[in-house]
Amino acid sequence: MEPYTTYSDDEKAIVRSGMPAIRAVLCGTDTEAKKRLLFCLDWFMDPYFGQDISAISDELELLLQSVIVSDNSMDVREDAIQLLTDYTWGPYPVLAAHLDEIDERLLPDVRYLIHECTPKQPE
Repeated sequence: MEPYTTYSDDEKAIVRSGMPAIRAVLCGTDTEAKKRLLFCLDWFMDPYFGQDISAISDELELLLQSVIVSDNSMDVREDAIQLLTDYTWGPYPVLAAHLDEIDERLLPDVRYLIHECTPKQPE
């Protein structure tokens, strides 16, 4: 049985500290810290909970894309994909530029993001 991931006030404080703190965790080497922070970001990004992170949303979206194309654990990359799928609308320039580098197990979800979650431009 796998241990489940939780987050605490520590992860909330990281998000509230802003992008440098978030980037430090997501670009770091501690996989468990990344998973906790991504789970916490779900709470911040879900409009139901009324958290306003609009000041960092564009930069956060780019960082989450970078997490997906980086050498992270599959769990971390899947969590980042889930956040983008559930709470963003694209476009996803980092994913599109690195599509040939994405693990083939993640390609269906990434292609879905790029092609279905990005608003179509009027012709």
